[in-house]
Amino acid sequence: MASNILFAFSNIGSFRLHATIALRSQQDGNRAVLLYTGSRDATFSVIEAEAGSRGLAVRAMEEAVIEAAGTEWMPPRSLSPRRMLLKLVAKRRASVLFDIQQAAVLAAGRLLRHLKPDAILVSEDGISGPMALLAAARLQRIPVIDIPYGCADREDFEKDLDRKAAADDLKVASGSNGTLIRLLCPEWIKTGKRAGALMFSPEFTLASAAAGIELRNAWIVHGGNSVRVCAQSEKLRAQYAAEGIAADKLVLTGTPYCDDMIDGLRADKQASEALLKARHIQPGRLKLLVSWPPSYHEGMPETSEFATYEGMTREVLGYLNALPGVELTLSVHPAAGPGILSVLDELGIEPTSEHVVRLLARHDVIIPYYSTTTHWALAAGKVVANYDAYKLGLTQFDSAPGFLNTNSFETLKQLLGHLSDPEEYAKIAARQASDAHRWGILDGECTARALAESYRAISMRQQTSSL
Repeated sequence: MASNILFAFSNIGSFRLHATIALRSQQDGNRAVLLYTGSRDATFSVIEAEAGSRGLAVRAMEEAVIEAAGTEWMPPRSLSPRRMLLKLVAKRRASVLFDIQQAAVLAAGRLLRHLKPDAILVSEDGISGPMALLAAARLQRIPVIDIPYGCADREDFEKDLDRKAAADDLKVASGSNGTLIRLLCPEWIKTGKRAGALMFSPEFTLASAAAGIELRNAWIVHGGNSVRVCAQSEKLRAQYAAEGIAADKLVLTGTPYCDDMIDGLRADKQASEALLKARHIQPGRLKLLVSWPPSYHEGMPETSEFATYEGMTREVLGYLNALPGVELTLSVHPAAGPGILSVLDELGIEPTSEHVVRLLARHDVIIPYYSTTTHWALAAGKVVANYDAYKLGLTQFDSAPGFLNTNSFETLKQLLGHLSDPEEYAKIAARQASDAHRWGILDGECTARALAESYRAISMRQQTSSL
């Protein structure tokens, strides 16, 4: 029987992942509803246009909620003693925030009752996910399947806390509100490094918990209550297990991104034949793919080698574009903004409009800035020369023999000199090819496996409902 599946996402990267799954779901005879969990902003406009080009329709949650306003739904009146106490506390100490969060959960619940999904697919079920929507789904017992698009870990959160501390903007569980959080919802409090920190203010934290927003762990990306977390690789399955995600929730499916990457090889025979072969795709030529980040100069002004983002773009990309024997492809992050285009025009570089994931296996060397695409490039046995432009110093890719990291532009130049040499390239690429299986699955069936977990969850819900 056909199912009604809701795909919820908050950014372009997550949308592209969901679009691949939604199209496959429609081929299976299901109805796919794509929901951008924001308003009709600039990001939505980009997503809407891309969705249309793929034959998909997408809705903004802000508008969808208004359409569903007349739908009747109220959360269960019976509350646990803890929730009752949280509501009492929040009404006295954060009444406005509690009203806002409670209204958000109520609106999300009405939307779900209006759409009647059999399952909800998200890319993050934790603190960075659509928390009100997930709370309403739990109250309506709609299964949530988490199909991640990124590979962030606890270290990313801790780096963010370091930046907040440096800016004197760190939120902590202190005072009487902090004591109440420790007693009633301690899962929102950071442990280990930066112990006692909160993602939000104590008042907002109390209001969220009182409104029924529940997390198992607020300090991992997938710290929510989904019924399945579809691990993209052996490496990430091990990471999720180490973060405390229950073994019965974790399933190794691979990522639809790898399916897209392999699909991108179909029209490139040379690149297809060179996959995992530890050699340049085209003899005598280095195919170089740059995944250029947006600017972080404003938030981290002291970390870059360059005084301005425009100056960094001009210097680095200008050098790469002029390298002899190099074929440069540039993919610019959607958040980079239109200002970068004038610099690229000046350099004579036309950025690609093709999704960067589809380009990975068609290049020899990838230059990102800690992009998620690093993971899938390593799965394809590619050499990654990461330019740590803002000196983040993340370690999540360090175990890959094909991951070369530097925060120095001069060192990056030297690395590219070595990688232009076929013999030097082959040595590194061979080691990465032998390790590629840890970073992804390239059989083209990742989307099908992820959807199978969704269908399994729907079937289990239907069986439970019939009892």
